[in-house]
Amino acid sequence: MQKINKLLTDINIPEAKYYYRGQADINWDLTEGIFRTHKKESIKNIYSDIKDDIYLGDENKIDFLCKLQHYGAPTRLLDWTLNPLVAIFFACDDINNRDKDGKIFFFEKILKKLDFDNIFNFEEKKDNSEGITDISISYKLDELEKKAVKFNSKKWWNENFYEELIDNPFLDDNNRVSQLKKEIFIVENRSKGNREINQKSILTINMSENSDIWKTYDLKHIIIKKEDKNDILEELKNIFNIWELTLYPDNPDKAIDHFKIKHLT
Repeated sequence: MQKINKLLTDINIPEAKYYYRGQADINWDLTEGIFRTHKKESIKNIYSDIKDDIYLGDENKIDFLCKLQHYGAPTRLLDWTLNPLVAIFFACDDINNRDKDGKIFFFEKILKKLDFDNIFNFEEKKDNSEGITDISISYKLDELEKKAVKFNSKKWWNENFYEELIDNPFLDDNNRVSQLKKEIFIVENRSKGNREINQKSILTINMSENSDIWKTYDLKHIIIKKEDKNDILEELKNIFNIWELTLYPDNPDKAIDHFKIKHLT
């Protein structure tokens, strides 16, 4: 347990105060799947084919987006955990990157939850000539544009926001989702399964045009040396019962891979 204790000492913070993410290669930036060298049209086609050909349940659109992330589709979501030991596992586990130093990112729980009071500034404006209330997005549109988007009410956004996000995953300038605040938000995954529960999973959603926005946040990190990875994984399994079988209870193939790697490589 010596190596894990040292890592936890290096973090040196109350566990409940931070979100954690482990990455297997020290050179990787924080980059959502949608921004990892994919062509825009390819991403849109992936989303379209999944919606048409794969049944992911009857959840609402944000749950659909979370399921896309769960099953490995490129999204603007990023996986984090409340448990630093889980982050340590993911910084060490990737067999293709065991020969590289890993990194654990962590930052304080200061993000807002993704909801409509946080992502928009709505301003009610009474139009006396027509006798209607125009709820427009303040400071984003000029007066002519405001008149053209009177349907952009809170009610409309509540009903259509995630549909827009899935149909237009890159938030193109000509679509209404581009009027969002360009920030990182916490997403509530209401379709959590045993995997997400065991991993103490938290999802962030990046509402900007790329992953550079992470550079504006107060991120901390620690490094895991490549020569320590195998020993750390053994400590996590034997002492904390954190390994493929417990973190992927819905995918026993991961546990089989663990033993294949251990005994055949």
